[in-house]
Amino acid sequence: MKNLLILSFLTFLCPPMTLESQKYYGGEDGRKLDWAISYIKDYYVDDVDSTLLVDEAIRTFVSMLDPNCSYESKEEAEIRKNKDKGIAPKSTGFKFYFVDANTATISRVIPQSPAEKAGLRRGYVINKVNGIIFNNDTYDEVKAILEDKKKDEIEITYVDYDRNVHTTILTKTSLPWFSVLSHYMVDNKTGYIKLRRFNSITVDEMLTSIESLKKSGMKNLILDMRNNNGGVKNVSIELADYFLPKDKLISYTDGANIDGEKFMSTDKSAFAKGKLICLVDDYTASASEIFLGALQDWDRCLIMGDLTYGKGTIQQSYRLGDGSTLRITIGKYYTPSGRHLHKQEEDNKWIEANKTHIPASGLTSEAKFSSDFFTKTMSGRRIATANGGIVPDMYYIPESDDRSTLKALDLKGNLYRFALTYAFRNRKQLLSKYTSASDFRKDQSFDASITDDIWQFYTQRGFEQFDDKDFVIPDNVYAQVRVWMADFLWDDSAYYELDNASDPLMQKAIEVINSRQFDKLKIKY
Repeated sequence: MKNLLILSFLTFLCPPMTLESQKYYGGEDGRKLDWAISYIKDYYVDDVDSTLLVDEAIRTFVSMLDPNCSYESKEEAEIRKNKDKGIAPKSTGFKFYFVDANTATISRVIPQSPAEKAGLRRGYVINKVNGIIFNNDTYDEVKAILEDKKKDEIEITYVDYDRNVHTTILTKTSLPWFSVLSHYMVDNKTGYIKLRRFNSITVDEMLTSIESLKKSGMKNLILDMRNNNGGVKNVSIELADYFLPKDKLISYTDGANIDGEKFMSTDKSAFAKGKLICLVDDYTASASEIFLGALQDWDRCLIMGDLTYGKGTIQQSYRLGDGSTLRITIGKYYTPSGRHLHKQEEDNKWIEANKTHIPASGLTSEAKFSSDFFTKTMSGRRIATANGGIVPDMYYIPESDDRSTLKALDLKGNLYRFALTYAFRNRKQLLSKYTSASDFRKDQSFDASITDDIWQFYTQRGFEQFDDKDFVIPDNVYAQVRVWMADFLWDDSAYYELDNASDPLMQKAIEVINSRQFDKLKIKY
């Protein structure tokens, strides 16, 4: 009996021989984790999902690293990989909205999608989906069919502008994850591009947009990078190359376990000359900051807006055998002048604490910051810095307008419904009157022309504001209606063109690009 107890005790203390003889990439720590999983699987009183245990264990210890590290399941890793490649999830490529109980109209068609290739357009009416008659009562059912990942083929019956009925089968495919959401000419010499992310198709999209704008007479460019939270580092470096002269340092990297790299510009120069303003906010991050840091250090652009996010670290994904990945920080990147832009969480309030020191002009180079918060560009131009992130050359955060009435009128989507219903019912007349979104934007008389229609729409729905004959519809209500109408009548680019028409930062950028600020700040163009 005594020998049996000793044997039992030794079995408890010693790991299985197969574990003892294995080699571990993680050394003794890896061995310890393997033992723990083995004991739980073999000896725990109840059945356990060991895969779930391992997933949660990895997520727990990764959470103890910096916030940019993560554990991704096989599905999450695949989504990230495709996103970096510029590939969006499978879809038919259209969205719809009910302008009344039985009229579902297509409100958006994604470029290069099955819907676009099949001939569907904004404003077409959907009658059936997979044989189901489409109305408000079946909205959730039909939406579930369209979003069902197990169904790749969808039969659509729709009505075109001339009231002809068509039936087509759409086969879901993976769509491009576009980086450039809009490009258009602001005036006869200034172009605008909205850049949302950096992935493998970004450079091609940008070059196509730049060439298109150049053909329209573009000499200057406003590059909108608000809400651009980054993406693939090397893509941002490649794009910066097109905005800089030859042989300029774009960025360099360093890390304890990686070889340092330097990235130099070549002679690509798609837009190395011409005034350039980059619009930023506190969501502008990561790869965006690599791009901006290079251009700011070489005095190539004027940056306007808010202090950027401040992510100066590099992440690499490592496969874990089953398709899941461990994404960890492996190094840091620096701007040409040696700035490391990473911001700690406690520094998120830096701009709030210091913005009273910024002059009314917004020029941060003239701010009354401590001398510790200034540095110089590669040519010696004085610029402000912070505890991470990029301080814009011109800090400009306009006061928010009163949106209370706008929110009240759009309760339950009423204002959006008015905009789409009006555009749907008056499509031919509007497109006949306005040949482009630019014509629509420039018409100062349009707001007055729809005032009676707005009053009628809201009076019928019992909105008490419209019982008051002295009630004045705010300008931002008209502006929002125009934005949604333009999006419905034309495309995504039209949405931003009309949205920017009432955007204070965009209007300030137009004012600055036509002023002498570039010469005053010694920014090259």
